[in-house]
Amino acid sequence: MAKRRFFLSEKQFFFLLSATALVRLLFTFFQRATLMPEISMLDDFLVYESARSISAGRWLGAYGFMTIGKHMLFSVWLAFLIALGVPFLLAGQAFYTAASATLVLAFTTAVKNRVYQLCFFIILVFNPASYADFTLRAYRDNITVSVAMFVFASVIGFAFRADAVKTAPLWIYGILGGASLGASFLLREDGVWLLPFVIVGIFVSVLCVIGGKRSGKIQRLLALSMLGVFAACSIGAYCLMNYVHYGRFIISDMTSKEFYDACGAMTRVIVSEEDFNPIVTLPYSSRKKLYEHCPTFAELEQYIESEYFHRMKKDMGDGFEDISGGGYYWAVRNAASLSGHYSDTATAKEFYRKLADEINAACDSGLIEATGPRSAINAPITAARIGPTMKETLNEIVYVLFYRDIKCSPDPSVGSRLAISKMEDYLNTDAFVLRQEFNDNYLVILTVYSKNGPVGAQVTDSDSKPVDCFISNATGSDIYVEQLLGLCGDTLFTDNLRRYIRAPFSLDGYFIELSVGDVNNTVPIAPTDGMVDAKSMKYSIEYIGADYEEASDADYRFFEIWGYRAMRVVTALYRVIMPALFVAGFSLFVLSATKLTSRRKEKTPDQTRVVSFWVTAGLILIALFRLVMVAFIEVTAFGIGTFPMYFAAAYPLFIAFSFSGFFTFLLYSPNNRIISPRRADKRSTILFDE
Repeated sequence: MAKRRFFLSEKQFFFLLSATALVRLLFTFFQRATLMPEISMLDDFLVYESARSISAGRWLGAYGFMTIGKHMLFSVWLAFLIALGVPFLLAGQAFYTAASATLVLAFTTAVKNRVYQLCFFIILVFNPASYADFTLRAYRDNITVSVAMFVFASVIGFAFRADAVKTAPLWIYGILGGASLGASFLLREDGVWLLPFVIVGIFVSVLCVIGGKRSGKIQRLLALSMLGVFAACSIGAYCLMNYVHYGRFIISDMTSKEFYDACGAMTRVIVSEEDFNPIVTLPYSSRKKLYEHCPTFAELEQYIESEYFHRMKKDMGDGFEDISGGGYYWAVRNAASLSGHYSDTATAKEFYRKLADEINAACDSGLIEATGPRSAINAPITAARIGPTMKETLNEIVYVLFYRDIKCSPDPSVGSRLAISKMEDYLNTDAFVLRQEFNDNYLVILTVYSKNGPVGAQVTDSDSKPVDCFISNATGSDIYVEQLLGLCGDTLFTDNLRRYIRAPFSLDGYFIELSVGDVNNTVPIAPTDGMVDAKSMKYSIEYIGADYEEASDADYRFFEIWGYRAMRVVTALYRVIMPALFVAGFSLFVLSATKLTSRRKEKTPDQTRVVSFWVTAGLILIALFRLVMVAFIEVTAFGIGTFPMYFAAAYPLFIAFSFSGFFTFLLYSPNNRIISPRRADKRSTILFDE
């Protein structure tokens, strides 16, 4: 039977690669952001507010329990994009596309066939998880996966080229990998999950350099050291900024020893079987013991157990509420702030040191029944939590393989239209909002707060007589973060900061009577220019006009309608393609393992084959490690069910593993005419039956 060859030249390959990347960017250019100033106090809005502070030259803003409460590199990223005038959604998709190309090119030394490389890139770059709804938030998950992919690409690219003729690429991979590794630590508190892959990759690369035939081993090892050097430099530069502005050379409070020690001490308390709940790390029974035996912790009781702290609690079912494992340390931090321990970083540091010492002393002396000393934020690993963790891990694997709950249309933005509009202007990005349906009623939106207690509000006429109006409340998380923490200081009374006042008639000429304790203020219903001081309280009126309700749908643009339909089709295809691709890649990888075993007697085994084998094994192991980590956090802290956002990095890892398993199998088949390091020419051919 006659054969014909189909090949791609280098120019053709890069042209198709670039064209695919352009199509990928056009595929998502119409997406709008989900902005949530009302419900993202600790996440999206905090990051946005910190970015605004950076743009204004104030680093992360005024110091408080949230300021360096988590890793805030995404705020730096946003401020950088705003300085360039680039919308963050476009930048995020471009970043992912570049990361995909870098990961594919990392394999090119081992996989000579450019058609296979191009197929790998197409499957990787159109991965629906890369443009799913959770990437449309103004939050770090917009770029987290891309940063991780750059780390993997750099480690893999270096390992395959450790004994190559040219050393310039090694420096590129070393520097890129170091900068990306540092960014991963600065972006999320769990950036440490990348370390096992990086450490093993460095070890394999060192062996390849030392055992290689090329000269310049010192230069190659120096290039490899850039992984550590640039990671340390990027982390150090960020910590230096925190030191200059807040006096602490740390990434965040989450990385400070005294805070880890305090959390570890609090979670030493042994929980009785009747009080045990897997997602409650510090239940009330434990807190009660700490209040009784630790004076420093007792200072927090009036706040943590206050009715105004119900926002920190989660419904456990049957009407029972308690603080989850993902919120107990925020509750402690907030209470410490209200107790005056966040006036500066030195005071906060001393508070947590003293708290840890007192609790540990009470536990060690037997006043509190406790486990051994620990320094950690997460819940202790116990037998009762291992089973649910493994079950959740299996559930996550199914989600990854079959792209369950991956949807690419954005969730509606949540919050006042004024707050959303401000975010749109700063981020240079349109928000996805539901349609407004106006009616004949009259609406006034009021924001008001006081440190002296909850503020009451009612509408009165010119004779100070109450007017019957319907008043609904909203938390006003954006007001809390922007106004209170940023300008005025913390307060316990953070509920109902925004009021929606509705009436069936015009309220022009009427007044709003505001009261807190014995203090009363009567203010006219008229627009205000920002917040107004008024006797122990501050208020503003941000909207006066026709009443409206949000419809159940939005006005979709032409490209959005067809774009989201196309995305649903692509997602459906991946639900079929990925399970088959994974099974094929895994099967071929197992066959490669048998071939590796049979070649152990070789005096000089092919270096590329060995590296490819360990790269493939590393990809699936690190993906599973991520899934187990997220599963443990889910069953011990969140309790929200399987949520793809938290393990999104597993999607490209599963794709890379599937292709790498295929590549490894072919590398271990030296007589295979499709691809062989000895036979593949520069044009990278594929043979077809004709």
